Amino acid sequence: MTGLDPGGIGEAGVHLRARTLIRRGDPRIPVVEKEIAKHFPAGTSPDRIHWEAAVAIAWGDARAELEARAARARGHATSTAREAGDGDDQEDDPTPHTC
Repeated sequence: MTGLDPGGIGEAGVHLRARTLIRRGDPRIPVVEKEIAKHFPAGTSPDRIHWEAAVAIAWGDARAELEARAARARGHATSTAREAGDGDDQEDDPTPHTC
C-alpha cells in the first residue's frame, strides 16, 4: 500500500498508530492475532503476525475516527444552516413553500 487509501487515511499515520498500540500493549492485538494467524503460511514469524494485527486495528481505529469527524462536521453544518435561517422553516422565507 502506498499513498492514501480511498478513505483518505495515510499509511504512515496508520503505521504510527500501530506502533503506539504495540507500545501501549493494546489488549485487542492478541485477539486479532489469533484470528489472522490462520491466514498466514506456516512458519510466519509471530512478530509479523503481531505487527499485522496492530496494523489492522490501527486501520479500523483510523476509519472510525474519520467517520466520526465527518458525522460531527455534517451535524455542525446542519445546525449552522438552521441557525442562519437556511433550514426548512418558512418563517424567514418571504415565499411560502408549496411542497
